[in-house]
Amino acid sequence: MENLQQNNPDNPCHQKSVSDRKFVIFDLDGTLIDSFECVLRCVNKALDTFVLPHVKISPSERSNDIDVIFEKVKETIKDKVSFNNFKALFDSIHLDDCIENVGCFIAASQQMIEHNNEKKIIVILTNKKDNIAKKIMAILYPDITPIIIGRQGMASFKTKSVIYTELSNRGIPAHDCVCYYGDSYIDFELANYLRIPFRRL
Repeated sequence: MENLQQNNPDNPCHQKSVSDRKFVIFDLDGTLIDSFECVLRCVNKALDTFVLPHVKISPSERSNDIDVIFEKVKETIKDKVSFNNFKALFDSIHLDDCIENVGCFIAASQQMIEHNNEKKIIVILTNKKDNIAKKIMAILYPDITPIIIGRQGMASFKTKSVIYTELSNRGIPAHDCVCYYGDSYIDFELANYLRIPFRRL
């Protein structure tokens, strides 16, 4: 079969794949797992290292969105520590402490297991550092072997051009992705851009 896949990030779905494989994309934080308390704990451990005040999240601010924590971090470390230096320390702490107080969302987990049983390839798309995401998935979902696409550097990488490239580099055509499960507006925007059906669980 002729490969008609086009590497055009502005038109990511007008492609034809040589593969019959089907993929399902899952966001990690806020979709598959609730790691809010774990991330907050690791953030405050990192702040302790810099002898800076802890981040506190009031009940009204609490959600599944860990970006809330990092926005407060930026306020706390402003003019004291670079965010990249802080994030590097946080990542090293979080790698060692990434499971305690982490829960799985039942509906999304069951949906992922169902897709896996249907022989669809599970793709985890996350702003967590790649090695941290791999460790979490191996411990919490040992019977699933997903393709994990996580952050390599310090900056958030869930942008349209970056994610299109990441998927293309792994041979994952957008039109072969049957669903994108996420919880954030960024997830929704990415799914729309890639023309992948989006579902919030």
